[in-house]
Amino acid sequence: MKRQPHAYAGRLRPQGHVKRAGRTSLLAAIGGVLLLSSCAALWTPDANERHSTSANHLRDVAVEAPHVEQLGHGPYARFVVCAGTACPSPTRKTLFVPPPTPATKPAPTLESMARPTASEMAAPPEPASPTAVNAVIRFDLGQSTLSSNAKLVLSAAVARAEGESGSTRSKVDTLRVIGRTDSVGIQDVNDGLALARARVVRDYVLTKLHDLPSKVELEAKGSCCYAASNKTASGRRLNRRVELIFVRKGLAAGAVSLSSTNSSVKPSAGLPEDPPPHPPSDASAPDTADPIG
Repeated sequence: MKRQPHAYAGRLRPQGHVKRAGRTSLLAAIGGVLLLSSCAALWTPDANERHSTSANHLRDVAVEAPHVEQLGHGPYARFVVCAGTACPSPTRKTLFVPPPTPATKPAPTLESMARPTASEMAAPPEPASPTAVNAVIRFDLGQSTLSSNAKLVLSAAVARAEGESGSTRSKVDTLRVIGRTDSVGIQDVNDGLALARARVVRDYVLTKLHDLPSKVELEAKGSCCYAASNKTASGRRLNRRVELIFVRKGLAAGAVSLSSTNSSVKPSAGLPEDPPPHPPSDASAPDTADPIG
């Protein structure tokens, strides 16, 4: 029996149609899945980009259709699908307002500078400038002891410094004692003699003061700072001295002068100005040969 190829071919044609249709459906299904996957991949927010899904957000999403928005800028920009308030919104711009500057005091005028302030008007007046009462004690040749007359003069000087009898006693602020010699003798010996004279006067005065002074200054130098010429014995006697200065506030200045051989007390305006420290020919040609000043 002969085969009929045409009839066989006719029977196979419908099966080929079915296979092609199946492949087309499969490709369409795969394409749909890929399309859905690509749409889902457009928005994959991480934990920092997730937005809350409160009732207000869900209501806005229901009202507004989802759309594509940009997140970030530059190389970090990407697009997401969002809706309603879940989408990023532009930041509201505001104008910069500088902080207020602190209030400054007006510059002082001549009138305000001349007018005293309340603190200046309430401040107590400044105390009077300090004044001094001076006493000059003379010494014999080569001696550093006080005579009875010298002690009387020192006691009178202390009374004057603290105030007259019957008045309010004043405190001496500073006691200054200065010892001197004449130009005769060796410098080192005269320096020691000047210091001994200053110390004996200081010690006696401190025993007579009712209140010790706040400060005691002691200065001594021999063959220096003469009060008179060393050419005569009387001039050298004036140079062998101790100057005593009481300093307190509000006391008039004066001076008391005494020679150890003369007990008279004579107030005067002050001490005479000293001549140059080393008068020419004083030490080399005295009228008498004093061994020490």
